[in-house]
Amino acid sequence: MQKNADSSPVQYLLLIDDLDGRRAARERGIPITGTLGILERAAERGLLDLPQTIEQLQATSMHLSDRLVRSLLQRHEQRQKLRREADRGF
Repeated sequence: MQKNADSSPVQYLLLIDDLDGRRAARERGIPITGTLGILERAAERGLLDLPQTIEQLQATSMHLSDRLVRSLLQRHEQRQKLRREADRGF
């Protein structure tokens, strides 16, 4: 097993959107995420505006599942709501 400089195990995450490739990676136990997963992680860290970024992606030729986008935006809104409540001291 490979180790990081601090001796913790190296963790891998394969970035892949291709359906057949995702299936093959899952069959081999390789952790995966797609473009939307990376964008979700970036939004959680405050690095981008997720709804705006999704809208920009939808204007391209990239196929995005409506169901997946709805789910992603719902999770994002829930996190935003919890963050606002925490900021107000609830």
